[in-house]
Amino acid sequence: MNKWLKKKVIDPLVNLLKQGTTPSKLAWSVAAGLAIGTSPLVGTSTLVCIAAGFLFRLNHPAIQIAHLALSPLQVPFLFFFIYAGEKLFDQPHVVPIIIQEIKSGSFSPFTTLETYWTSFWHAGVVWVLVAIPLVIILGLILSFLFQRIKHSMETTP
Repeated sequence: MNKWLKKKVIDPLVNLLKQGTTPSKLAWSVAAGLAIGTSPLVGTSTLVCIAAGFLFRLNHPAIQIAHLALSPLQVPFLFFFIYAGEKLFDQPHVVPIIIQEIKSGSFSPFTTLETYWTSFWHAGVVWVLVAIPLVIILGLILSFLFQRIKHSMETTP
């Protein structure tokens, strides 16, 4: 895992710094990509990354690297956000029903989306409520981190 993380995530991000991406732009791009990578809108995250990149003038490779790094966690986050949405909006629990459909082999993404669209909408609301402060906190932390990395690259012969 560490080799994969270094080769597929860390090295490409450091290369973007070496190529002239500012630490601040890189940080906000990665923060946005990480937040979008947890989106409960499965199948739309790449398009959301592209839109966010254009809208906020982010670094497109960095936002995609960060978002794709979290793609294996998107389904667990989906269940978390559905559950949190059920709690927030005081709705019945559908996650156990969806898990049972998956286990039984009767799961159909389109039928599930049609049947439980309210739960997915509520999950999206919770995700936005979590993603906005998450991006701000991560953006500030990563700005500091990438600034230090850039400074160490400039001072190391």
